[in-house]
Amino acid sequence: MPKDPACGNGPAMSRRSFAALIPVAGATALFPAPVNAASEIELLYLKWAKTRQRFNERDLDDEETDTLFRSLVELEDRISALPCLQVKDLACKVLIADLDGAMADTQFQIDLVCEARRLSSRSSNIGE
Repeated sequence: MPKDPACGNGPAMSRRSFAALIPVAGATALFPAPVNAASEIELLYLKWAKTRQRFNERDLDDEETDTLFRSLVELEDRISALPCLQVKDLACKVLIADLDGAMADTQFQIDLVCEARRLSSRSSNIGE
């Protein structure tokens, strides 16, 4: 095989030629997002929480209520389909499954929701 620096198989391989070989899609695997960056699940959860808050308001007409309900179901489906890549992701899923603390009837459920809120950087007070 001939030594061709453009192909990266010769002694003239530089950082610049190496970087040119990295496909854009694969670059995220080599250079992942910072640990503190919000995940896709966390971003969708925040959108879900805002949509749910609006859904629970009393001044909605039937059409807006239906639209918000469909949005909630769509967000839940999208979040459910995504794998948890960090503990915050799982905490967000727990909060959604418990309707953000609305279904916390036992002390265990209350504690679980409080812990999920802590892990997802939300307030730990149920009912906020």
